[in-house]
Amino acid sequence: MELHEDPAHLAAFRRGDRQLLASLYRAHVDAVERLLRHGFTFTSQGKTVRFRGFDEPFRLQEAIQDGFMRAFREEARQAYDGQKPWRPYMLTIVRNQVIDQFRKRQTEQRYFVSFSQAAPEAASEQEAIEHLRGDQPGGRSPGAGALPGEPQ
Repeated sequence: MELHEDPAHLAAFRRGDRQLLASLYRAHVDAVERLLRHGFTFTSQGKTVRFRGFDEPFRLQEAIQDGFMRAFREEARQAYDGQKPWRPYMLTIVRNQVIDQFRKRQTEQRYFVSFSQAAPEAASEQEAIEHLRGDQPGGRSPGAGALPGEPQ
């Protein structure tokens, strides 16, 4: 089924017709699964990165469902130009979903570190916590706030 070849199908897609969306799912789910199982290469912040693909069945299915949910949202249905085949559009949405997750993790890694990374000179986790709190003999250093879950 090609949306760009049939104005009635394209109109039904843009309306969010459930039968048409189900037909698109069945027609393209194998291609989406292949992409997410086998992975792909992309460039992010000047570095070439390889997404190896999902090998855990649950993660794979979750990514497939998320991809179709994104592709079937109102904004994605309206953004499809209707001039070219829908499959490449769908696969681009799925690729972008994976790349967005990668970039989110990269950002998180800049802000969150383990205690051993934050205080490498500490001999234990407790010592690292104390170091990060600013604990010194005789109490807290000026301006040191309480850690989450700790009384102020």
